[in-house]
Amino acid sequence: MSELRQRLRRDTADSHNRIDARMGSLDLTTVGGLSKLLSAHYLVQSLFGALADERLEFLPELRRDLDALGTARPVWTDPPGAQGVHPLGYRYVVSGSHMGARLLHRDWMQARDPQVRAAGRYLQANLDSRAWPDLLAEMKAADPAAIDADHVVASANRVFEAYDRAATELGIGRGGGGRPAAPPQSAGVGPKTSD
Repeated sequence: MSELRQRLRRDTADSHNRIDARMGSLDLTTVGGLSKLLSAHYLVQSLFGALADERLEFLPELRRDLDALGTARPVWTDPPGAQGVHPLGYRYVVSGSHMGARLLHRDWMQARDPQVRAAGRYLQANLDSRAWPDLLAEMKAADPAAIDADHVVASANRVFEAYDRAATELGIGRGGGGRPAAPPQSAGVGPKTSD
């Protein structure tokens, strides 16, 4: 495991666990739960869209799924700043979230509501993504002296914070409703903590 990856795992663990607990409270078999998950991803990915490459460009799938659910596309009421975020920090969080997509997809597949089942493009696209293995290979091959690890770690924490703020704006994980929080590796934001 690369030194940068180890540092990212260690130094983003608190942020990662906090947002995973919030997102893990959502019931993806309901229109409301799936809408909130997709809306959070939409807010964050639209905020940092300039940092996405073709492997992480999922806004079209998110738009189509939100439309299938009859959910208006969310708009930030209090957006966090996006300037100065290192692309590797962004990619670490967002491509890592695709690893949790298998568990999210499994949960979503339990839905009986045809409207919920019609909104699986984003979850399916995540299953097919090569973003995480490509990022790991890039980090392993990178010259550690050429990467500002402090900036990458701070950037990853800022992306987790954006997810946390999106969750707050959407009312995710605060108060009743939903289901008990899922273990950190299953909520679909950031890399699994066990890999």
